[in-house]
Amino acid sequence: MSRGRLRSTCALLVSVLACSTVPGLGVAAPTPCSPGADTVLVRFTYGSEQEVWIREVTEIFNQRDERTASGKRICVEAIAKGSEDNR
Repeated sequence: MSRGRLRSTCALLVSVLACSTVPGLGVAAPTPCSPGADTVLVRFTYGSEQEVWIREVTEIFNQRDERTASGKRICVEAIAKGSEDNR
């Protein structure tokens, strides 16, 4: 996958996560991502004050089994970082 294609896929991922809302969901359990040749792992950090929302939409995105144009599964791993982690 070219860097341009990967950037576009990541931009799409962020857009999907930003637009996804599912009312009434509790905190979702983290979805483990299995690394492999057929998987693109997207790791991103976020402020821990957004944890509930980010975990919910990350779980929903991972359950959708989204794929790149070449057929690789896109798996998101969200990592909470508090303000003390930025020191």
